[in-house]
Amino acid sequence: MIGIELLAIGTKEEMRFNMSAEEYDQIDPDLIGYSEVQYESLNKLLDDIYDRHPAIRRNRMQIVGHDEYAPDRKGDPGSLFDWGKIGF
Repeated sequence: MIGIELLAIGTKEEMRFNMSAEEYDQIDPDLIGYSEVQYESLNKLLDDIYDRHPAIRRNRMQIVGHDEYAPDRKGDPGSLFDWGKIGF
């Protein structure tokens, strides 16, 4: 198993345990969610992983979010993550 972590600010609801609604409302909306640079870097990393580990297939059965793998413990990547930007 390989775990990949990306840092991003989620929706107000997703961030409710990390900050107050007032704090969230002060965040520049451009800073919420994942950046194009993060998606580009993630795609490069995934391509490298696929090349080095041919048993790993590019499909949603093998590539899952932490929230799918451990839903009782994890909430990421969250609803703002665009799976289409990594080919799903």
